[in-house]
Amino acid sequence: MRSVLCLVAVVLSCACLHGQERKRTLIEWQFDEPGDLEGWGSPNHVAELRAEDDAMQGRIMDWDPFVRSPQFEVPATPWQVIEVRLRTDCDGDAEFFWTNTTESKYDGFSPGKETHFPVIGDNDWHVYQVYPYWHKEKKIVLLRLDLPRPEPADRGKKTFAVDYIRIVDLGGPPT
Repeated sequence: MRSVLCLVAVVLSCACLHGQERKRTLIEWQFDEPGDLEGWGSPNHVAELRAEDDAMQGRIMDWDPFVRSPQFEVPATPWQVIEVRLRTDCDGDAEFFWTNTTESKYDGFSPGKETHFPVIGDNDWHVYQVYPYWHKEKKIVLLRLDLPRPEPADRGKKTFAVDYIRIVDLGGPPT
């Protein structure tokens, strides 16, 4: 019986290690250097955007707060996830927009190419995993992070900090 349990433990360990090997980061922004937003910018309804204390930080000023990534290119598959480590004092709905072009009415972005996710506004760090299912795009060249919208009385009072944003490939379906 002991040898069977040992064999099961070895098989499970190998399966876990195999799954870890398949997961890989395709692109990542960490905001570790003071003053270096790593190309993120074009803030809308965001003031005081800066890289400070190992995070991209800013103040949420109005009803449509967002920041844009620099241009990049990764192939799009159904097995990808966007991970963001975010701290804010503004509860609500956030979203990632994505695009495979820079040509459109909204600089490449368009309605229907976004994924919403709920944000906890307790001013603690939380990691959010967003599954965009963007594989029909064939490639992704820009991201836009839309932050939660503050209530009218809180506009200009709410803040956010982003420790990192990354696109992770999970390596396909489990075998």
